[in-house]
Amino acid sequence: MPGGNMISTRIFLHVLVGLMLAAHMTYAASAPTKVTIHVPSKSLSIMPYYFGKDKGFFAAEQIEPQLVMMSPPIAIAALVAGELDFSSTTGAATSAIMRGLPLRRVFYVQQDPVHVLLAQPEIKSVEALIGKTVGVTALTDAVGGNRQRDQSAHHKKSRRDVACTTVR
Repeated sequence: MPGGNMISTRIFLHVLVGLMLAAHMTYAASAPTKVTIHVPSKSLSIMPYYFGKDKGFFAAEQIEPQLVMMSPPIAIAALVAGELDFSSTTGAATSAIMRGLPLRRVFYVQQDPVHVLLAQPEIKSVEALIGKTVGVTALTDAVGGNRQRDQSAHHKKSRRDVACTTVR
C-alpha cells in the first residue's frame, strides 16, 4: 500500500523532529546563561557577587556570571552601549537615570548601604574633616554622593570645605 508507506515516513519524520527538538531543548536548558556584571571594586558591598560565584549559587540558577571591574562612569557607558548586562553601581546609575539614560534598577543586594568613613585617629567627627581631603571610589557613586549629603547634615559650612578625590 503506497499511501501507508508515506504515512509511516511522515510519522517517522515527526517523531525524529520531535526527538531533535527535545534534545535541543535539553541542551539549551543545561547550558548556563552567560551574563556580564560590572563591579566597581573588590569591596565589602560587592562581596555577595564573588561569594555567590565561588559557592555555586549562580550555577544552581543556570547563570554564568562574568564579573568585570571598571570605574562606574565607564560601566554606565558600557551598559548603555550593550557591552554589559548588569552593573552593581548605584550612585553613578542613579545620576545616569536622572539625566535620562535608558537604565532601570532591578534589585539591591543589600537593604542598606554598607559605607563607612575611615580616618586617621586624630579625626573625631565629621566637622574635623573641614580642610581635609576625602578619598572615594568615584565622585558620582554612592559613597561620593553620601559624603556630600552626610557632610551637609553635620555642619552648616559649604560642601567645598572638604575636598574629595578619587582613589583606586
